[in-house]
Amino acid sequence: WEDTGELTGIALGNPALEPRVSVVTAAPVRELSLVDRQNLNRIFKLFDTDGSGAIDVAELHRMFRALGIPMSDDEISRLMASKDKDGSAELEFEEFLELMMSNQDLIDAARRREASPAETVQKALWTPRFMPDAPWRWAWDSLQMVVITYWAITAPLWIVGAAASSTQWRSGSADVAAADSVFTVLLFLDICLRINTAFVSGGRLETSPKEIALHYLKTWLVVDFLAFLPVDVILHSVGSGERPEAVTMTSLRLLAVTKVHRLFGTSEVDYYISAAYIQFNYHIVPMMKLLFWSVVLVHWGAVIAMALNIGHHYGSSQYLTCLYYVMYTISTCGYGDVSISTIPQQIYACILLFLSLVVNGLVVAKLADVVQNKSMEQIRNQKMRDTLTLMQNFGLPEPLLNSILGFKMHLLRNHLSRSHAEVIQELPSVMQDQLALHMRIAFVSTVHLFQQASLECRVALAQRLSSNVVSPGEFIVVAGEVGQEMLLLTHGFAEVLSAEGDHVATLKQGDFFGVIALLHDGVRRTTSVRALTYCDLLLLDKADFGEIMLSFPKFSHTIRSMARQQYLRKVPPSDVPLRV
Repeated sequence: WEDTGELTGIALGNPALEPRVSVVTAAPVRELSLVDRQNLNRIFKLFDTDGSGAIDVAELHRMFRALGIPMSDDEISRLMASKDKDGSAELEFEEFLELMMSNQDLIDAARRREASPAETVQKALWTPRFMPDAPWRWAWDSLQMVVITYWAITAPLWIVGAAASSTQWRSGSADVAAADSVFTVLLFLDICLRINTAFVSGGRLETSPKEIALHYLKTWLVVDFLAFLPVDVILHSVGSGERPEAVTMTSLRLLAVTKVHRLFGTSEVDYYISAAYIQFNYHIVPMMKLLFWSVVLVHWGAVIAMALNIGHHYGSSQYLTCLYYVMYTISTCGYGDVSISTIPQQIYACILLFLSLVVNGLVVAKLADVVQNKSMEQIRNQKMRDTLTLMQNFGLPEPLLNSILGFKMHLLRNHLSRSHAEVIQELPSVMQDQLALHMRIAFVSTVHLFQQASLECRVALAQRLSSNVVSPGEFIVVAGEVGQEMLLLTHGFAEVLSAEGDHVATLKQGDFFGVIALLHDGVRRTTSVRALTYCDLLLLDKADFGEIMLSFPKFSHTIRSMARQQYLRKVPPSDVPLRV
């Protein structure tokens, strides 16, 4: 985002979620956010071109123009005179700070030019493709769970009935035919939805229509299409449900079960993490899937028992007898010796046995926790649940709670040493360093800019990366500063500001900027970059990068060629493809 042009604009920070402090001066002033004070100090130093610790009228004029505040020379002179206590015709930082805060309309004028950070982030996240974990997908995937359950229950029953030449219940029922048609249409709509849904590849959210279609074609499109094919519905509707091809097509409906583990996906965009997200995905969804598999597996066991003619002498209640038989066997490790004669008694016994099955399952799960290791995903989910419980106990406001949850998820996914410190700290310091290096090598390998580098080069890059976290509203880079590092955004959102202080583009997780500053001396930033949310950054210093370029000439040539092509395109910053 930088070039060799002249100084461009700067805008003030957003004080949202930041602590506020009072600035103590001789004259009464309004409160100032910590981020605003930091930003004003950085801007003050930038315009103090002679390094004297003070700015004169001309420098103050340039500063206001960069901030997008229109003021005449006379107005600026009067402002300076009102705060220039020593008559030096210059303002020191505390005097400048008092000037700004005693004239709050100056800051308000700059802020009126800014869009809401939340609106800016939402625009940056917008894509013509569907997000796999958007809130509305929760309802859709829940509906698909119902659809899959329907086919997982009805298809085996019909197959067994067809084998016994007893298909009238399906072929002759208008209600069943209507339900089959509705659930078939829902399967087709889900295919249409999935072929337009973004997916995560190599830690990056892929939104290209071509890549999405190819990915779906190579993975699950054929399976989902076979599960959708409505041939059996057509044959049943014309009374030919007993034909072998109808049995075969109905059997294909069971392929819909393979979709269960793909429901309730994630985009790995931490901005979507909220209390509702944690409650639904880490509490409700696991229970839904547990209930689904419990019901379906017991049902399939009962259907298999029917196929083996167990309980056939019970006639129309054979399925209920088989269901009772399977549940009793699973829950008590025996065939049962209790005489159950009437249907109501059998129904009641099945309810009791199912509850017994759930209780036994919970006991077994607790024992499994003790004797088996949890998967990384289970550990991460548990830590997110614990974090939510802890934060809710303190009654935090929703924006701050969501920021904490999003950052915690980022740490769990990408920072082993910071997310599992209680385990890592027990290792020797040498091992901790090697572990941190390994994690950074893995990250560097996902950055498009470094993918063509050799393994030795990526190791050298990983060894020299340093991390930094900035708060919402804080400047990451300021226009006019000499660039000394390249920055990679690993979490959060930041905005690029134009010469007039207007929003130009939004940077998000995986974007990087500052490449040209590494390749040329004395390059000044021509745009400012300011954090919209909490941002986790990796920094590569110019001196370290220079050593790598000397050690790896082939990589140096590749980087210079990419930078030259970017410069020659002369496209707006919002169009430059700077994605990891």
